[in-house]
Amino acid sequence: GYRAGGGGVKLFDARNYGAGPFATFFVDGPALEKLAHKYDASTRLRALRGTFTDVLFSPDGEGLVLATDAGCAIVLDAFEGHATGVLAGPEPRAPTACGAAYAPGGGAVFL
Repeated sequence: GYRAGGGGVKLFDARNYGAGPFATFFVDGPALEKLAHKYDASTRLRALRGTFTDVLFSPDGEGLVLATDAGCAIVLDAFEGHATGVLAGPEPRAPTACGAAYAPGGGAVFL
């Protein structure tokens, strides 16, 4: 799988996979540094060391959640690809596949 610390997320048009990705978003240190005022360094580093285990769009299509095996998820703007948040659950003792789901209505994300 793609690692958060430099891995790219590629978006394809389901009607024309052969055309290649229409957007590629990179989730790396500089992307998460923009969130330094919201999250401590250990949370950002934990998000970066994880491997993506689940990807989902928000119900309104404006957000993209990338769950990782480090017990956290990175939230991206689905149009621009910039990181808008980090969701951190309990840190697993060993890498563990983590999923995410939106609550009905999209008001909460379960990790």
